[in-house]
Amino acid sequence: MSNVLKNESAIDDCTTLLMKRLEEATGAGQDVDLGYWLELYAYNVIGHLLFGRSFGFLESGTDVGSFVESVAASGPLMCLCAVTPSYLRTAILLCAMCIPSTLRNFKAVGATVVEAKNIMQHRMQDSADEAAKRTDILAELLSRASTPGDKTVSGDKAWFTQKEVVLEAWAGIMAGADSVAVNLRAFVYYLMKNPKCMSRAVEEIQNASSQGLLSTPITYHESTKHLPYIGACIKEAARIFPSFANSLARVAPAEGITLSGQYIPSGYRVGINPAFVQHDTDVFGNDAHVFNPERWLESHERTVVMEKSMLFFGAGTRTCVGKNIALTEIHKVAPEILRHFDMHMAHDRPWKTTNTGFNKQRDVIVKLTTRT
Repeated sequence: MSNVLKNESAIDDCTTLLMKRLEEATGAGQDVDLGYWLELYAYNVIGHLLFGRSFGFLESGTDVGSFVESVAASGPLMCLCAVTPSYLRTAILLCAMCIPSTLRNFKAVGATVVEAKNIMQHRMQDSADEAAKRTDILAELLSRASTPGDKTVSGDKAWFTQKEVVLEAWAGIMAGADSVAVNLRAFVYYLMKNPKCMSRAVEEIQNASSQGLLSTPITYHESTKHLPYIGACIKEAARIFPSFANSLARVAPAEGITLSGQYIPSGYRVGINPAFVQHDTDVFGNDAHVFNPERWLESHERTVVMEKSMLFFGAGTRTCVGKNIALTEIHKVAPEILRHFDMHMAHDRPWKTTNTGFNKQRDVIVKLTTRT
């Protein structure tokens, strides 16, 4: 977490710009596609944290290069390939490339790999002093990447090849934004659907602000220390609507394994979906299908038990490496939105969702009013 917080000021810049863009939309008196703006925000932050620069989404207020749209359109195919045996993936991809729209989307997504490679090559030309000043994730990876002699620039044993650094950066772009955007949409959506929870959340922010406990923008430590109910709402939104809703598969070991009395032979893949685990009434109570942030504030003992069943960031050795990045973003921007704006849904329809690994929502259209 300490490495993430080195770049907290970059997240602050994105948060400030998001508030400005939402205020502009409010001033125009129009309904706001808040879900879309949260996606642009998440991509902008990833650009800063990975590469030390913005992708320009918030600055322009648009999907620059149709990248966000292309990632979403490519999701079903990438999800299919992820769950398909490896010997079939090439055939599936070749068939998919015969479809013009799919080919266009993959070219747009592939452009991020090219961009990551170009940035990395420029960084490799930095002087030692220039490299030491950088605190983004790419700089951290490059400090551990091999040069042609299989050593890092400092002469230590390498952890990564340069090719692996490019792929890690690409994976960060592809996975780092959607996980944050889905969680933020769930946070605002369930609060709007539960006015009592919304009132308590806003009251907590206003009380902490009036006591001088919150900066502008709110820091991560301030949010986690002084806004416990906001934290409970964030957890509950992630529990009831996990950002990742696909089987987290593992391979049974050579000797096989017995799970809940069922023997699983060696080599079989066994998985469990966070969307089911996180609705388990044995763990979360008979109201497991209800948005109830208070469950996280009842007792420390119960919270520990429930957190063991929160799998939306994975678990154990396969926990998402970007978990701390995502949590920092969410804990900072979620209360900032409630601090600046009163909001309610602009329609009575439930949101629309599409699950392609990331369980993404659409139609989070809201009416915003700036708080005075």
